[in-house]
Amino acid sequence: MKTLVATLERIVAKDSEFSPTRELTEALRSQGALARHADEMLGIVAMSLNTQKVIADECCGGYEKLDALRIAAIDTLAAIQAKEAGPNRGTKEALQQEIDELIVRIALLEQDLGQLTWAFGRIVAYARSQAQEMNDPHAMTRFKKELSAVESGLSLLRKPLGTNVIHGGFGG
Repeated sequence: MKTLVATLERIVAKDSEFSPTRELTEALRSQGALARHADEMLGIVAMSLNTQKVIADECCGGYEKLDALRIAAIDTLAAIQAKEAGPNRGTKEALQQEIDELIVRIALLEQDLGQLTWAFGRIVAYARSQAQEMNDPHAMTRFKKELSAVESGLSLLRKPLGTNVIHGGFGG
């Protein structure tokens, strides 16, 4: 138990020589998970939450102290992670990098949209030809009705971008 307390104190103190394992970091999320956590290298033994509470009350200044250390360790690790993730967040360079990434993402989405629009056009043309080959006026009427229903749900067909312009349209 004393080893667990010392480990949590090292985390809270931001001991640069100590880096908690992923398992320990995950175990900090709840009282029960921390009690069940074991780490042979650090000398931390798994136990039930009730056992941990009793031992903490006897040797470590009470369970409230242990739980306060657990919460402080979570906060410390979150602050460290936030600092590492975005120290330049909000700077012109960071914002420009974010804009550049979004421009690339938009370009890829436009390519996908163009390919999907092309594929949609091919499928519509095939469906139209199948309906015409049936020589059944009801089949063609149904095709036009279904196509109209699909097209009305596609907002980009009403307000096309440069990547999804269909020359001649889908109707027929």
